Amino acid sequence: MKKHITKAMREGIFVIDGAMGTAVQAMQIDSEADYIGRENCTDVLTRSRPDLVRAIHTSFLEVGVD
Repeated sequence: MKKHITKAMREGIFVIDGAMGTAVQAMQIDSEADYIGRENCTDVLTRSRPDLVRAIHTSFLEVGVD
């Protein structure tokens, strides 16, 4: 169940930045193929490498990030 943002903030520590960029930089990425010619534009990875994006989000969930 999704919480409303203000309710989540009242309940405890609330982190908005999950360090997605840092996690992407730590992965083996082909700057030409994976970034579809848009180097360092991590948004395009949702299209070109959804497996990497999924793995990063899964790793966040595994350590308890909401």
